[in-house]
Amino acid sequence: MKRTAGVLSVASLVVLAGQAAGQTCVFPPIGPDVIVGVLHDISNSGTDTVAGVSYDSFSLGTTSCNLGNVPVQWYNDGDVTSSQPDIANKHPAIAQSAYRYTFSGGAGRFEQIGQSFLKHGFLALSNTACCSNCSSTDGNTLGVGCSDPYSATRNSGQSNSGPKFQVNAHSGVFPYPVPYSGAPSYTTNTGRRLRIKTTDLVATTGGSAATTRYFGEGQYVCYDDAQAGNNNNNASFREVAVSGSGTAFNFSFASAAGSYNTTQRQKSAIRAWKEIDPRVMQTEIQAPNEGFFILDSRAYLLPSGMWRYEYALYNMNSDRGAGSFTIPVSQNVSVSNIGFHDVDYHSGDGVSATGANWSTYDGTDWPSTKNDMAISWGTAQNFATNQGANAIRWGNTFNFRFDTNVMPSFLNQSAVMGFFKPGMPGDPATFTGAAVTPQVSASVGELFAYLDQWFTYFNLPVNTDPARFTDVNQDNAVNTGDLFYFLDQWFANQ
Repeated sequence: MKRTAGVLSVASLVVLAGQAAGQTCVFPPIGPDVIVGVLHDISNSGTDTVAGVSYDSFSLGTTSCNLGNVPVQWYNDGDVTSSQPDIANKHPAIAQSAYRYTFSGGAGRFEQIGQSFLKHGFLALSNTACCSNCSSTDGNTLGVGCSDPYSATRNSGQSNSGPKFQVNAHSGVFPYPVPYSGAPSYTTNTGRRLRIKTTDLVATTGGSAATTRYFGEGQYVCYDDAQAGNNNNNASFREVAVSGSGTAFNFSFASAAGSYNTTQRQKSAIRAWKEIDPRVMQTEIQAPNEGFFILDSRAYLLPSGMWRYEYALYNMNSDRGAGSFTIPVSQNVSVSNIGFHDVDYHSGDGVSATGANWSTYDGTDWPSTKNDMAISWGTAQNFATNQGANAIRWGNTFNFRFDTNVMPSFLNQSAVMGFFKPGMPGDPATFTGAAVTPQVSASVGELFAYLDQWFTYFNLPVNTDPARFTDVNQDNAVNTGDLFYFLDQWFANQ
């Protein structure tokens, strides 16, 4: 299939040239390493109403770059021959996601609000969006240092896009050509595309002080990149401006001062939350024998004196996924306003309870439970009961939240996540990550521990752990106000 650079607009080519052209790259001996080098244009796809719900959609143009020292395989279905029967799935699949940051009532949150089917790559060009020293190839591979653009319009193609459920993002394995037998029909404008509920959209004002901000993310999954262990850097994000109202919106790249108006290479969108708010605790988790997760958490002191705890768990490429999330909470801590947020699959992307293809994954919210030791959320049904249950699959972020009158500990606590799919014999059923948790200050040991931290960090910057957790009244300084606040909590819980 013939491809040329002409699929990109003049404006897109200017962006490509302006962001990284002319840079001489050094290629470490790590094998093939594909990244999203540039998110370069946006295509507005229009709206649909499905089952009484209004949706809007857009698509992102993606330019991939190979930063490894070995070409990345880029074959398409037409390249398959009797002598090369196994190359049809040796190309990238391109996913797109949308996120929203909001700050309201004294607390912030970062949520995924949309995702797309996958564009399957074919015929790599040998452009220089990331590196000037590109080693050109015949198009069946992406050469070392080379880049390959896909326009937003091309990435928004519906008839030739494939579902996410068939792809193992940890291993890079997927069937190809896509078996469309049994594939359901899709809506005209938003089907299979990056679809967002219009109730999740508002017009943005722009800039770093905005209380609502949107982000688009592109991610590549590629077999040889994954097999080389280079698939934890395959996503990049860029800020998106939204205009319009009601059920009609328009999407463009943000340009206001303080916005992320260029591609944030090798950064999944979840990274933006901590960059917006340095107080967010961000924990990278390489799950045992499995994929990569990021856990973000933040405790906000609300104007009412209550504390809001916000958590976001992002699964970049784990095939087992996550089916439960647990935060340690002491038995004396009462919680309220327990919340949960997920992202919808659509257009038949998923399997049924018995594993049958083309049945949109279940979207049932995770119920929560509170006992003397913890608060937990989990799928309503496990994998053995329902293979299509609502799990945190690759490219997904789920959110968990609650309120309490108890401040966070200045010590890092561990959240416990349970895998959704079973692993191989001997594989663990759970994994952990550091998270902000509430802590009842009731013991003498806790008092002395806090005093030691308070004297250590008094009048010092609070942008590092554990200094920022010593700043319990969140006035951006470790001072006497924190000591009095802690003592009030400590005496109240005696």
